[in-house]
This record gives sequence, C-alpha cells and structure tokens, in this order.
Amino acid sequence: MKLRNIPVMILCGGKGTRLEKITKNKIPKCLAPINGIPFLHILVQYLQSEGFEKFIFCTGHLGEQVRQYVNGSLSSTGKVGKFEGIISQESKPLGTNGAIKLAENFLTDYEDIYVVVNGDTYCALDYKYLVSVYMRMNTKLNMSVISKSRKEVGTYIYRKGWDLFSSFVEVQDFTEFIDIGTLEGYEKVNKYLTGKKWLKNIEI
Repeated sequence: MKLRNIPVMILCGGKGTRLEKITKNKIPKCLAPINGIPFLHILVQYLQSEGFEKFIFCTGHLGEQVRQYVNGSLSSTGKVGKFEGIISQESKPLGTNGAIKLAENFLTDYEDIYVVVNGDTYCALDYKYLVSVYMRMNTKLNMSVISKSRKEVGTYIYRKGWDLFSSFVEVQDFTEFIDIGTLEGYEKVNKYLTGKKWLKNIEI
C-alpha cells in the first residue's frame, strides 16, 4: 500500500503546559517556533517526504490558530508540497482516544488504515517499512516504542473495526519500553488497554 493512500492524524489539541515559557499560552504547542519555523511545518514537511499526502489535524486548545495556519501559511509556502488538510476540532477536551474517534468522521470508506502521530513530536521513522511490516503481520495495532534508556520520542497505525483500548497509559514501570507516539492500525479503534496486559496485546 502506498503511503499517499494512508491518512495521517496529527494530534494538535494539547495545552502544552510544559512549553508555556515559550508559547505563553497564546499559541498551540504544535506551532511553537523552531529556529523561527512553526514545528507543525517541520513535521508535515517530513511526513510528506515519506510519501503521505492527506493529513487530519486533530485540534483543541487554540485550534483556530492551527486551522488558520494550515489553510494559510502552511498551504501557501513553497517548502511544503501539495497536500489535503482537514481540521477535526474538539468542542471540549476529549483526550487522545476521543480526538482519534472524532477524526474518524473524516475518513472515507476506502481508508481502513491510518497513522496517528503526536503534533509535538519529531520521530524520524521509516514509515514505508513500518506499514509493510504491519500489513505482513496483519496485527490489530502497531505501536512504535523505544527503550527507556534512550531519549527518543511519537506513531500509531490502526485498522478498521477493532476495539482495542479501555484507557490510555503512556508510561508504566512494568515495561522497559515507552510509546514514541506512532501507531498503525484499523479504523474505529474505540478503547485503550489498561494495566500490564497492554504490552502483551501489541505486536512490537
């Protein structure tokens, strides 16, 4: 499957409390400048270089600024290629799972696989390889993880029709691995796994 046929959900709804010294709570954290360039620009540019063309921006806190940036500066700059950008705006904080569920309303009937990435995380992954492994193994969910001993971070790949989770647990002491923000999987993932079972139910 070609990456241009796989939508990417970019989670942009967090308040960014750890970045308040930079954002002053006046801009969303995904627009925090890196050498004068909004981080979201850098992220989309990288994902495009990997082959993705459709992006669903899951917005919440200060989401109107993200919408204006996506429809304005990001779309018009020559440094970012042509892409399809969709805004999925929360009316109230929904959390990671809620944001994903809301964004699923913008998937077509033919888009049964999608990638989810954090809007504040740059993770240089070989997405073609990740998707090929996912398709070959036919797993319910692929989550990119990293050993706690390493300082890297974001991606998930989902497939349509699976109820996987009951709540989201980012880091637990029972495992040496942590989520790095990238998932691959089926559409309409309704629940998150909790407790020690989550690692056993995910192909790594």
